[in-house]
Amino acid sequence: MHRKLAVIDGEIAFVGGINVIDDQIDPNHGALAAPRADFAVQLRGPIVASVHLAAWRLWWQLTMTNVPFRMRMRMGSRHGPERRRSPLSRMPDPPGPAPAVAGRLRAMLVLRDNLRLRHAIERAYLRAIGHARHDILIACAYFVPGLRFRRALRSAARRGVRVRLLLQGREEYRLPHWAQQAMYQEFLSAGIEIVEYQPSFLHAKAAVIDDWATVGSSNIDPFSLLLAREANIVVINAEFAQVLRSAIERLIEHGGRPLVPTLHARRGLAARCLQGLAFGLLRAMVAISGHGAGDRVRF
Repeated sequence: MHRKLAVIDGEIAFVGGINVIDDQIDPNHGALAAPRADFAVQLRGPIVASVHLAAWRLWWQLTMTNVPFRMRMRMGSRHGPERRRSPLSRMPDPPGPAPAVAGRLRAMLVLRDNLRLRHAIERAYLRAIGHARHDILIACAYFVPGLRFRRALRSAARRGVRVRLLLQGREEYRLPHWAQQAMYQEFLSAGIEIVEYQPSFLHAKAAVIDDWATVGSSNIDPFSLLLAREANIVVINAEFAQVLRSAIERLIEHGGRPLVPTLHARRGLAARCLQGLAFGLLRAMVAISGHGAGDRVRF
C-alpha cells in the first residue's frame, strides 16, 4: 500500500507522493536540515470521482480482508433486504455523482495493482518516452528501472531528446541507493544527464515529457512497478507541464549536484563492487519473487 490519496467531501482530491509525516524529521535519520522534496496535485472537477472511487474500493477490499472468513460466508448466504443492508456484502457503488467541470485541463488517474493494472503506470511512462521529441525530465526518489525502461531512455537520447534525471543524492536506504548508482555509467554513456539532490531526502515521483506530465506515488523501481499499489495523475497540457518542469528545475538549480561522466568513470573499485553487488541482489530478489518472467520487468 504505497498510494497517497485524500478526498474531501467528494469535491477536492489530492494525489502525489507526500506522506503524512513531519518533513523536518526522518524516523531513521533524525532531524533534517531541509524538508523533503516532494510533489502532490490538488484536483477539482470530474476526476475527483475517480480518486474517490479508488479510495472507496480499496477501503472496502481491505475491510473485507480483515473480516473473518466465516462472517464473510454468512454475509454471502443472506437473502433479500437483510443482504442488501450489509455494507460488506458487495463491492460498493461509486460514492456519488461526479463534481462539475472546474477548469480547462484534462487529467487521468492511473492506478497500479497486482491484478488487471499491474503495468499501467509503467506503460504510461513508456508510451510518453517513446513519443518524446524534445525533453524528458524525471524526478524520482528510487530509480532502478527495468531493461525495457532503460532501453526507452537510451533510445530517446539517441533521437536527440534531452534526458535529465533528478535522483536521490543522500543515502536513505542502502540497497536501492547503491543499486541505482550501479546504473549511472549506462545512462551517462548514453548522454543522459544525472543530477543528485543534496539538501535533504528527495521523495518526489514526478516527470515531464514534452507536454505530458505525471505526479504520484510511483517510483521507478521494482517495489513500485512490481509489488505496490500506486496512484499517479497524468496530464497532457503544455501549461501544466511547464509549471511542473520549472518546479523540478528549481530543485536542480538550488540543490542539485550534476554528475560529471569522466569523474564518475574514475570511481574506486570498492564503490563499483558495492554498487554491482547491490544491483545483483536486487535482481535476485525480483527473480525470487516471481515477477521477472516478462521482458517488461526484466532487469
